[in-house]
Amino acid sequence: MKVLTLYHSLSDSEREDFRLWLFYELRENSSETLAQKQNPHKLIVYLELILEKGGNVREHFHYLFPNQPYNDNKVREIRNLMLEKLSTFLAISQLKPEKYALSVAYLKALLDRNLHDLFLKEFKKVEKALKKDVGTHVRIQGYLYEIYQLKKQLLVKRGAIPDNQSEQDIIDSFNQWIAEEKLQLILMKINYERVSGELLTDDLADTFLGFVLSKENHSSLLLKLLYQTYLLIGEKLNDTGQQALISLLKQGYNHIHHIPMTNLYNLITNHYIRYLNQEESHGKLNMLYQLYLWGLETKLLFIDQKLPASHYRNLQKTCIILGLYDEAEKHIENFSKFLDPEKEQPEDVIHYSQADLLLAQGNALEAQKVLHNKKFRSPNIDVAAKALEIRARYLTTDVHNYKEFEFFQSKVDANIRSLKRKKDISEGRRHAYLVFYNLLRKLAEAESDVNLGVRVKKLEALLIKANTQKPFYAHSWLIGEIQNKIAALQHS
Repeated sequence: MKVLTLYHSLSDSEREDFRLWLFYELRENSSETLAQKQNPHKLIVYLELILEKGGNVREHFHYLFPNQPYNDNKVREIRNLMLEKLSTFLAISQLKPEKYALSVAYLKALLDRNLHDLFLKEFKKVEKALKKDVGTHVRIQGYLYEIYQLKKQLLVKRGAIPDNQSEQDIIDSFNQWIAEEKLQLILMKINYERVSGELLTDDLADTFLGFVLSKENHSSLLLKLLYQTYLLIGEKLNDTGQQALISLLKQGYNHIHHIPMTNLYNLITNHYIRYLNQEESHGKLNMLYQLYLWGLETKLLFIDQKLPASHYRNLQKTCIILGLYDEAEKHIENFSKFLDPEKEQPEDVIHYSQADLLLAQGNALEAQKVLHNKKFRSPNIDVAAKALEIRARYLTTDVHNYKEFEFFQSKVDANIRSLKRKKDISEGRRHAYLVFYNLLRKLAEAESDVNLGVRVKKLEALLIKANTQKPFYAHSWLIGEIQNKIAALQHS
């Protein structure tokens, strides 16, 4: 039942608040329906009985109506009443943090009661407060638009003609509000298209972007940030512009509401994470590293005071690609305590990160020791750890030693079979690892050829094949290995 779903979502303190609110709400209600004559506390206990003991309504009916035969109409009446009251309570609760929504509602009440002088006095206060917070949240411009419309209604009520400034205030606030909302939707659209690969139509995008361009010098900090983020995601910002965007983002931290600020930070960070996944462009990864350090400092990276494992691993991966090994080691130690043991497997993440760093530092044998016979509970980390161990094993295998070569190839084949059977990873991730394994297997085969000329030709063919593949696991590392083998043979 919907009413039980809503009631179950309340915390203990919210349930207590609901009890008190319901008592006064029903006491003030003039309706004399049978359901509303019931004691509010009795209604709550009735709800909780059903919640705790199941939905056997007939079993609990006599709690409300002792010595009466079961009546389905009465049950529906109770259920509808409680659903109505719960919905109202939740709506009112949601309004509490929106102080300006209450201010606008207050102005509407004053206007409806024809308290015109008091309205104008309160209007100035609300307008001043809203203008002070312009650019902190997309709804601020919407609230300004609403109060300017209310002021216009007052002038019409009084028989006055709204002056040019009043009309301009309405137009400007509306345009800014729509531009901020529209830009957020455009950014969400682009982000969705990048993740899903599905194109969405938006015939009005250019119209709104044209407005932003024409008003850029007069727009709010939030609008500027939204527009610059749009340019970034569309690959229309050069390095100087990207650095300026990060500076503007930091500037807005203490001025913009945490929800749009967090959304913007995530959009910008995710843009650079795509470069990390492609393992290219150190300039872009330097930007990402800056964003990660700032996100750790401000806790923008955190969710419910915990650091997601994906960001923990990405920070370490960024450090490794940039050659910041000491920083990577510090981050592994310093931020492991912020991993969420309920959502992540901290030990899995830490062991994988340590092995990844050891391998990057050239300690392939030590990396194997960290990973050897380790059982990873996280499916994604388990797949990554197996591939990492194979990389380490490849670096310590003498491919000209038949036994070592055969053992290495058997480990690769075992990982391929395991990966194909694995059900709890995405198809995209599975494909990226399968391509890696097949290319690495061919690399070992090419290296093992005793004929140097044939070996070079096989390696060159493999390099062409690797470069034509979509980004796969350890893309840059594997291509670098092939290139190094070719160069070494050509100079021998």
